[in-house]
Amino acid sequence: MLYREAERMLGMVVGAANRTEWLTGTFTQFGCDHIADVMPILHLYRSQLEVLATHLHLPEEIRKKKTADPDVLPSLDNKGGLLGSFEIADQILWGIENDIPAAELAMRFGQERTLYIRTLMRKSAYYRETPYSLI
Repeated sequence: MLYREAERMLGMVVGAANRTEWLTGTFTQFGCDHIADVMPILHLYRSQLEVLATHLHLPEEIRKKKTADPDVLPSLDNKGGLLGSFEIADQILWGIENDIPAAELAMRFGQERTLYIRTLMRKSAYYRETPYSLI
């Protein structure tokens, strides 16, 4: 339906997934955050988006609103309910992406939390792959 409406309006579908969601799989595969013509914030971690929103002077009621993410779970708070603090989750994700040794990340952020983030990344890896095809 999104693409039908975009085509009708001669527009495009803009994805809203951020790097934190993308790397941890906290989006619905082939859902509204995944399938899009352009993904303008995919390179930004969630904590960076909050800084950007402040810098752009977005109204506080928008910046601080705790929105549920219906693509994940209707009752899940989209401000870190699954990952805990976005600031910490994002630092762990950055460390993993930049080849910081697992032991160093575990020492700084805790073994359990670091392992949890790594597990989310591993188990959701197929979300980020192109679907298989017979051609």
